[in-house]
Amino acid sequence: MKKSFVKNNWIDIIAMLPDILLNSIFSVIGLGNVTWVVRLLRLIRVGRVLILFRKNIILFTHFIKETHLDKLLTAVVIVVISSSVAFYLLEPINSFIDSIWYVLVTITTLGYGDVIPTTITGKILGIILIVMGILVFSTLTGAISSIYTKRIEEENRKEIDERLDKIEKKIDELLNKKKLIKNVHSNFEIYIYYTY
Repeated sequence: MKKSFVKNNWIDIIAMLPDILLNSIFSVIGLGNVTWVVRLLRLIRVGRVLILFRKNIILFTHFIKETHLDKLLTAVVIVVISSSVAFYLLEPINSFIDSIWYVLVTITTLGYGDVIPTTITGKILGIILIVMGILVFSTLTGAISSIYTKRIEEENRKEIDERLDKIEKKIDELLNKKKLIKNVHSNFEIYIYYTY
């Protein structure tokens, strides 16, 4: 397992070496003015960051697809835009940006209070946005925790499977020893029977 990690992440391991350590090694060897090696390692470090970024993007898109949050995020965008338009049309406010600000602050349940609804329909829209915000963030929290729970369960399942394999091997060994002892015992009884 360690070998496969090193094999798959060798560039990360090389990029983790600090410049000071390399400079001191080069100084001891007598190659103190070999700065091109340090620059090359800095390029490797930039490559590592790009690789990690790519891995994280892949993990993030996998997470979004696996938890179906893409549908939730689409619904949130639609709600934010439609609610912003509705609030802009229903309330006497200065600009559409203020309307978007109000919707985002309300749906995230921050509630700064700098933009407030004055009409009954605006207040009803605010209540709906608060409830939707609670639902959205509770769904998001549940999705994130389910991913971590799933990973922990997979790790535990692997550990349990390994332990069960060991136990099954031990049981097989014991059964084989029992058969051997039975055979020896049977053979001994036969020997005694024919001897006496």
